[in-house]
Amino acid sequence: MLARCMLAVAGVIVAVGLFGCGDAAFQKGDKLQVIQDMQAQGESLWEDNTSEGFTASLPKGTTLRVLYKQAAGNDFVECDVVGMPGVNDADSLTNIVLPPHLKNRGGPTSYSLVVKLSDLGIKVQRVAAK
Repeated sequence: MLARCMLAVAGVIVAVGLFGCGDAAFQKGDKLQVIQDMQAQGESLWEDNTSEGFTASLPKGTTLRVLYKQAAGNDFVECDVVGMPGVNDADSLTNIVLPPHLKNRGGPTSYSLVVKLSDLGIKVQRVAAK
């Protein structure tokens, strides 16, 4: 019985060592701060269920919000912009993020930006929950 218990504990220790305890995974609503000007790949979604890719320029100080819980094995999270230095209303943020050719079409119903986990600590950092 003690041997089985010790084996189970060892298995848990190995699993936590390999996969972490879950704290590193991003949850819906988590925030990221851009710490170095960066480019992010985006996808715009339209009323007719079409989508179009674009590249967004994000200045240092931009605040991003994680849109979906990070799926196991993904090396990225999908975000939207919730703040930029000197800009805080949603319409202005969207107008800054979207390229002109998308804004001129009337604007999408929503968009998301891809932030690669390899950019953590280099271009973006996690913002502590308040």
